[in-house]
Amino acid sequence: MDAAIVGGGIGGLTAALCLHHHGFRASVYEQAPAFSDVGAGIQLGPNAMRVLHALGLKEAVLAHASQPKYLVLQSAYSGQQITRLSLFRGESPRWGEPYAHIHRADLVDVLASAACERGIALHLGQAIEPVAADDEADILVIADGMNSQFAGPLFGRPQPEYSGYVAYRALVPPKALASSIPPDVASVWSGRGSHVVTYPLRGGSLINFIGVAEVARPQPAGWSQTVGAGDVLPQFRRYPPQVLSLIRAAQILQPWGLYIQSKTGLDGCWTKGNAALLGDASHAMVPFLAQGAAMAIEDSWVLAASLAVAHTPAEGLKAYEAMRKKRVKRVAEASQRAGELYHLRGLGQRLGAFSALRNAQRMGAADLAPIMDWLYGFDAAA
Repeated sequence: MDAAIVGGGIGGLTAALCLHHHGFRASVYEQAPAFSDVGAGIQLGPNAMRVLHALGLKEAVLAHASQPKYLVLQSAYSGQQITRLSLFRGESPRWGEPYAHIHRADLVDVLASAACERGIALHLGQAIEPVAADDEADILVIADGMNSQFAGPLFGRPQPEYSGYVAYRALVPPKALASSIPPDVASVWSGRGSHVVTYPLRGGSLINFIGVAEVARPQPAGWSQTVGAGDVLPQFRRYPPQVLSLIRAAQILQPWGLYIQSKTGLDGCWTKGNAALLGDASHAMVPFLAQGAAMAIEDSWVLAASLAVAHTPAEGLKAYEAMRKKRVKRVAEASQRAGELYHLRGLGQRLGAFSALRNAQRMGAADLAPIMDWLYGFDAAA
């Protein structure tokens, strides 16, 4: 049975690999003329790595990735640690698979190389028109991102909504800053109406910087816009020196308006006949739990596994939709709450919330990991 995948990003390539793994003939159609190195770092939780392991790609991914030992939440003003999540139990990853930081381009390269090696056809510089989509294959997977050409015409879904957040992204060579960014930690700096995420990439040769601020006026999403450090610094002016030094060292940052699928969209139709939406084309969410790519990776396995045991494509796609909706909705809502926690404005709110976290960690033998079992312990490939 033939499957056509629209979109050659992380979701589309993973879907092709999962479909091939389950015995389907898969082809990927990407309108860009080449797989680009545009992008920055992404985080792959153990739940995403579990699927990549099942596809035989774990070692290839880890060859390009770093594995943090801790996720740390700290105050942007005092620098004081609020809470720390250990990603290891002794020498072993806590959830059985590692947590990985990787450059988006490196992950796409691993996925595209594996697709070529396994005989999956990659059609670059080739788009499929929505009106002709149903004629392409027995199964059509729409993985062309948040601004999907198909979600509206084929599924009647609303456009994603501006979240009120803008992320300023940059990759910074560490140089003299290396000592201030721990090599084994992903840090979240929590401020009033803003937060910053920092972690190393490519063996510490780059530092991934993401500064998120609340901006009322809708901003475009994409890698095409740039702003100077001088335009960004005022929004993070009370942050500690190591964060401000990163912004200055970046010189140029890329603002990215963050968009989310509305509740109506999340609850709406993900499948129609032999076609299905996957990843951001279906459920764009804020990235405050670093789960956007992971949800597309999980989607890919569940979609392929559902089709493999179904009598018809339509039956398999409906099963995929039913299995994914509750999980994705929970992750999207938790991501939204994480942003609200990071951005608490009132002094009383911050003291109350963060004191509770500190006290819980002290009284619980410094281990808050079990509260993340639902997220990182999930096994889409089971």
